[in-house]
Amino acid sequence: MMPLRFRAFARGSVYSQLQTYFVWRLATTPQSQVQAYALRHRVYCEELGWELSGAAEEALESDVFDARSEHALLVHRSSSQVVGCIRLVSSGAADAHTTLPCLNVLGTLVGAAAAASPQLAAALTQPSLGCELSRCTIASEFRRRRADGPAPLGLDSGGQLPATGIHDPRDRGPLPAIGLVLAAAAMFVRSPAQYAFALMAPALARLLAGLGFCLRPVSSAIEYHGVRQLYLFDRHEVMRYTEPSMLASIAAVHRQLYGNGPDGWCMPVAPFGPVVPSCYSARCDPDAVGKLGCTWLTC
Repeated sequence: MMPLRFRAFARGSVYSQLQTYFVWRLATTPQSQVQAYALRHRVYCEELGWELSGAAEEALESDVFDARSEHALLVHRSSSQVVGCIRLVSSGAADAHTTLPCLNVLGTLVGAAAAASPQLAAALTQPSLGCELSRCTIASEFRRRRADGPAPLGLDSGGQLPATGIHDPRDRGPLPAIGLVLAAAAMFVRSPAQYAFALMAPALARLLAGLGFCLRPVSSAIEYHGVRQLYLFDRHEVMRYTEPSMLASIAAVHRQLYGNGPDGWCMPVAPFGPVVPSCYSARCDPDAVGKLGCTWLTC
């Protein structure tokens, strides 16, 4: 059964709560990408003291994977401040070990993880099947507590929502983190990849599971700026088993990021699961569509 602290989100639309405070944007220009790199440097390098790659003299955190990544920004409506960012790293070379950063971090554990996960094994032999979601970052003033330690998303060890509810994104809650997760999911369903991997803290994984996302661990826990574990998002499983209200929220964020394509679809058509009729989804109403129990949304 879903924990009580997450039911308020499941009953309604997470997107409806988020859009009060935030908008989503793709970082498609060098200027907007620099905004993401600057935020990453401020959080990872200056606040948390992690030694990552990038141009320290320019206060930017960037690496070789950014060149083939798609970047999403979370922007605070009232201030126009970029308060969060996340990227999707595409795999396009013959060797997945050199194209997915999480596999480099796992090192010698990759073999054992692949032996236990057919999806990871497939992504290693056919790199185009996989992508990675990483560098999920939130500005300190929108995180829960800086005293929580090495937690760039501001989640405590339990990944719990505040007991008083969320009235403002500064109310020590994980609302901005959920906003970035929705952006990551929208980028994933837009991509051609079958599997998305994410090296994340268990607190974030518990939050996603409690919200109704379908994910599974595919590695043992490792120490990498805190306890981390590799998790897998399978496209088919995500669309079949993720809570309908969350799928509706993903579709709404997808529309903000990409608009309506020439074919009229807000999210790509899939060969599994029912499709919401356009008469319902033309309004992109996540609350109404989520009640239908459908897995794919159209615009």
